[in-house]
Amino acid sequence: VFARRALERFGWSVDPHDVLVLTDVVQAFYIGLHTFCEPGDGVVVQTPVYPPILNACGDVGRRRIDTTLVPGPRGYEIDFDDLRAKVDAHARIFMLCNPQNPTGRAFTRAELEQIATLAIERDLIVISDEVHADLVFPGHTHVPIASLGPEIAARTLTLMSATKAFNIAGLRCAVAIFGSDALKTRFRALPSHIRGGINSFGLGASEVAWTQAQPWLDEVLAYLDGNRALVAD
Repeated sequence: VFARRALERFGWSVDPHDVLVLTDVVQAFYIGLHTFCEPGDGVVVQTPVYPPILNACGDVGRRRIDTTLVPGPRGYEIDFDDLRAKVDAHARIFMLCNPQNPTGRAFTRAELEQIATLAIERDLIVISDEVHADLVFPGHTHVPIASLGPEIAARTLTLMSATKAFNIAGLRCAVAIFGSDALKTRFRALPSHIRGGINSFGLGASEVAWTQAQPWLDEVLAYLDGNRALVAD
């Protein structure tokens, strides 16, 4: 179901065998940090950002490297000079939040290509929180960073869920998409029972959301866009 939706919505071809169902996105990036790098390794984080991303680094004993998004003509933008300067020899992970929470940016393909190039050059693994992928306003598109090409895909763990867009967060269900067998093997080294069980309500609701509820979401997006215009006025 997820692979079919990824192709329809984002033009992203995903092998269902590379999709792992988890309890939630936060759980997944904690596991990713725990299994993809060692204590003391650097984790690049773009601030301001969703607080659990900030907290995860310290909770698992990794060193957080902050690079700050800066106001620009399109809203908050990436300071690539600062980003390159901050990525030191001990950095192992790039934590991406796209669409970005809380700034609201859906990063452009050109911006993501620059991030991908940096990740490849510096040998970084990308953990990409894309939970707001379905909440993008007209005139913008969501581009999964792993869809940019096989080289960046091979070093990317993408995290998505129906919970934000379809308002079912309480049912707790997410998917992790691995761009390579190597990442999947490392992630799954943590036994499944430590990762926690998946509940049938979350599974069922996610399937219904992704296969039947798009007309509802289209109405919600139009309503939210109207609210945004009202606030701006």
